[in-house]
Amino acid sequence: MDIIVETTLDYNLNNKAQNILVNAVDDADEMQFVSQGGILVMRPDGAILSMIGGYDYGKSQFNRVTQAKRPPGSAFKPIVYLTALEQGWNKQDKILDAPINKGEYRPKNFGNKYYGKVDLETAMAKSMNTATVRLAKDIGIGNIIKTARKLGIISKLNRDLSLSLGSSGVSMLEIGIAYSTFANGGFKVYPYGIKRIKTQNERILYTHKKPKSYIPIISRNNAQELSIMLQSVVNNGTGKNAKQLYPIYGKTGTSQDNRDAWFAGYTNKMVTIVWLGNDDNSPMRKITGGGLPARIFKKVINSGNANQQPITFPTNSNSGNNSGFSDLLGRLIKGGNTAHNQNKRRNDYSNLNE
Repeated sequence: MDIIVETTLDYNLNNKAQNILVNAVDDADEMQFVSQGGILVMRPDGAILSMIGGYDYGKSQFNRVTQAKRPPGSAFKPIVYLTALEQGWNKQDKILDAPINKGEYRPKNFGNKYYGKVDLETAMAKSMNTATVRLAKDIGIGNIIKTARKLGIISKLNRDLSLSLGSSGVSMLEIGIAYSTFANGGFKVYPYGIKRIKTQNERILYTHKKPKSYIPIISRNNAQELSIMLQSVVNNGTGKNAKQLYPIYGKTGTSQDNRDAWFAGYTNKMVTIVWLGNDDNSPMRKITGGGLPARIFKKVINSGNANQQPITFPTNSNSGNNSGFSDLLGRLIKGGNTAHNQNKRRNDYSNLNE
């Protein structure tokens, strides 16, 4: 029996995203040593609009969006700051950004540049490492992990302070789910790619059903405050290359030795995650999240944002059920060989602010 599968894929956007990624890798200076990348575009309700799993599907069918687990670097920091907001901090509260001279873990800021007492919004915008580590120590690594779990990150997370700087390998899909929650005002996201399956004679075999109610997993006020902080990253901080004429919220991320470069961000219509790196985990050169990934993000957002409608989530949702989600996500992101799945190797991520 022949069947027709209707997906959430935006065909034109997907083609544009593929071309943007290929051209970016091809046009990069050959001495920058970048050979791979991935792009994920979602709606804030979880509908997947585009998924580019690598530079060339013909040469490698490994899906770097769902199967590769790579350290997100500072793209993980919003989860730290959100945890602080959930504990009663606000974006104007102060934290010390200065060298850490006690304990086994002593990360540094980029260029050994420190700012002293700063508010959380500035610390996020300039992606200060030592301020973030001090904040993480104050609010507790266990609480940060709990926040990450609520947001849909199910990969193994290192229970030490380096987690706050993005040392644990996660998938692009997991980061996309987390940022979709930021974008929709704090509601749990169930990613999906199939809208309907039917036979040629129009008999419906499956229809994606929206949850009867949406689960608020973080407060709307804290989601909004975090978005203000992420807008500062783009307007005044490390994410300036992603700036548009309309509001952009996002975060740069770069792992140790420039092995991974990320930009994760959103509008009120689209969430887009960009990753660049190499399958053998070899370092790139002079590629950071605020550079080429941010420029790729800007092109992708510009290609599809105008064609989407904002999603308004109900304000009175307090329950929901999607029992198969965890199992599905687990199947999507598990596995892959060790060349693709690089967890922390006791790195301190101390030489990067992005």
